[in-house]
Amino acid sequence: MKLWLKSFTHNCIVHPLMMFIPKKWAHELHDRNADWAFDLNRYDELKLEKQK
Repeated sequence: MKLWLKSFTHNCIVHPLMMFIPKKWAHELHDRNADWAFDLNRYDELKLEKQK
């Protein structure tokens, strides 16, 4: 149930909310929530793409 709640929060709340907030905040919110929900050690993909 706990995993379902985390997945629901990420997919049904965070993803739609990203459409209505500034891009920088949206990516930060998404990455932090994904770390919490799925225990990921994520990195900033956008920052890495700009370095190339």
